[in-house]
Amino acid sequence: MRALLLFLLVTLPASAQSWGATASTAAEVVDGLDPWLESRVSVGGRAGVLAGVAEAGVVERYDQAAPFVGADLYPTLADGAYGNVRARWSPGSDVTARLDLGAEAFVALGRGWEASAGGRRLAFADRDVWIATASGARYVGPWYVRGQLAAVPDGDRVPVSTRLLVRHLGDGEGGAFGSFWELSLARGEEAVVESTGRTAVRGSWAVAGRLQRSLSGPVGVTLGAGYTADGDLSRGAAEAGVFVRF
Repeated sequence: MRALLLFLLVTLPASAQSWGATASTAAEVVDGLDPWLESRVSVGGRAGVLAGVAEAGVVERYDQAAPFVGADLYPTLADGAYGNVRARWSPGSDVTARLDLGAEAFVALGRGWEASAGGRRLAFADRDVWIATASGARYVGPWYVRGQLAAVPDGDRVPVSTRLLVRHLGDGEGGAFGSFWELSLARGEEAVVESTGRTAVRGSWAVAGRLQRSLSGPVGVTLGAGYTADGDLSRGAAEAGVFVRF
């Protein structure tokens, strides 16, 4: 984590605003298996045309631990356009993607509307999964509503997944360390490593909620809960974390 913090301090100027750090733990309870756990710390901020966070943590599934490092960056591309580049690297992992790499471009259409298109590559130990995405969203006051389509090719099939996100920006800023609450509903396909060690693209649906709120001065909390219906891997999830702005 010290190397990631040093990277951000060197590459982003001292005038950066809205800096912060967070630590969180998430657990997913799967019937008949030990809980899936993920612990994560991140640090980031905004400087000029670039905003983002760097992260490090570990995922625990099937009695195996998979450490990871990653980054989630949002560069401004032009007036009314910005991008998102995200990557997570977990070398040698047999329970998650060893490389999760994605890129997306967003364009403002006027009157609060926004459109995006992007792609994502998940490199597992036994196969690669490619995902193409497109979305439409609208800002209305403190509200942000986004609908997304994702095509997940799997052999001869090209199933399409859908996701709806509704977010309320509590402080009007949002961002990695802003106050907000959100609800999401998704239906379609997910790529996951099964208990046999084989990666499969499985049909599922999921519902989730998340709250992030400042409590006292620069300190705040993040709470989340959700449920994924996926046959023998159906699971409930809970997340808790703390963040601090500086």
